[in-house]
Amino acid sequence: MSHIHITNHVTSKSAKATFRLCVIECGCPKELCGIMFVAVKAATFKKTSHRVHRKMWWRSTRWTIICVLVAIVVIGIVILIILFSTGVLPVTGGGDSTTTTTTSKPNHG
Repeated sequence: MSHIHITNHVTSKSAKATFRLCVIECGCPKELCGIMFVAVKAATFKKTSHRVHRKMWWRSTRWTIICVLVAIVVIGIVILIILFSTGVLPVTGGGDSTTTTTTSKPNHG
């Protein structure tokens, strides 16, 4: 008997039930169905582990990108503070754009 049918409907939840069904349906030795069961479980494990590996890689990459962006922002803020404190960049006064100048007239007399 062929054991192809065991690979067609095995999921991680129903693997044990499918193993029992295989032994009952085909009447083959339990060891042979057990080998097929292990092979199917190994394939399922490989697929699941690959999926988890990809997910964890993206999570790690996302955190790396976030950390790099935060570092760039912090370095930029530090550079701006240094430039303002050394006078390279002039500090402008708040939001008031009008400048009032007062001139005093000499007092003759």
